[in-house]
Amino acid sequence: MNGRPPIRVAPASRVRADDGVSLAELIVAIMILGVVLTVVTGTFSSLARATSQARTIDQATREATNGLDSMSRVVRAAANNPVPNSTTLAPSFSVAGTDSMTLISAVNLSGSVNKPQQTSYRVDATTRRLVETTTQSVSVSSTFWEFSGATSSRTLATPVAVIPTPLFRYYDVAGQQLLPQANGLLTDDQEKSVASVSITLSVAGASPGTDDDVTLSSVVLLTNLFPSAVTP
Repeated sequence: MNGRPPIRVAPASRVRADDGVSLAELIVAIMILGVVLTVVTGTFSSLARATSQARTIDQATREATNGLDSMSRVVRAAANNPVPNSTTLAPSFSVAGTDSMTLISAVNLSGSVNKPQQTSYRVDATTRRLVETTTQSVSVSSTFWEFSGATSSRTLATPVAVIPTPLFRYYDVAGQQLLPQANGLLTDDQEKSVASVSITLSVAGASPGTDDDVTLSSVVLLTNLFPSAVTP
């Protein structure tokens, strides 16, 4: 013996453990990581789409609600207009169409003087904007008014979706629908019989025709004109 300590040889299994990760193990790890990233990315994309859709629906709902409330308030206050030197009254509606309407109402939102106003609604065929145009009345005498005052316009909702149900439908005092002519308008005699109006407003979302669209409807009774009118 020369006094040197004996040399110990590590077992083969231990030597292999110190060699690191094998190629097969690395491939398996990469595949697992890919699956995890795919799941995480898909979940994130779904959440992002859901958040965006909820935001779009919320905006469309706000526009549809505000537009419907504004029109209902004016239509509910529909009133006939006295005619100078005549015992007859000019009918409240001068235009009653499926996507347009002009009427006189007793709503005055522009000042403290109690006077009627003429309001028109129409859907722009190009931009699909629902536009409200208001014309203020000018006193002809103590009880007569003509509509030649200041005019103002505003957009109530946009874009208005194209749906089978018309924006406006009209009914008589018995709740029977007044069917429009081929041009989409009621006749003069029918306009005098309008006792209630059904308003169906559909506001398109980010992608028209998808689940983002919001449709609201309301039936407005014209109790100023026909106190006994019934809901259709």
